[in-house]
Amino acid sequence: MPIVSEQYELIIGVEAHAADHALWVVTAATGAVIDQASFPASTPRAGSCRCMDHPSGR
Repeated sequence: MPIVSEQYELIIGVEAHAADHALWVVTAATGAVIDQASFPASTPRAGSCRCMDHPSGR
């Protein structure tokens, strides 16, 4: 099984909940938090779509 930090520079973690979605971007090598954000999940897929747009907007 490959080691994640040897194959990827960044890892994106998401927690999806009924009221909001939280997103973290961390370095694979150290686990240092690069960015984090929270988005409302007020309408179906609205929060998840904003999460998908966030990392590319940095």
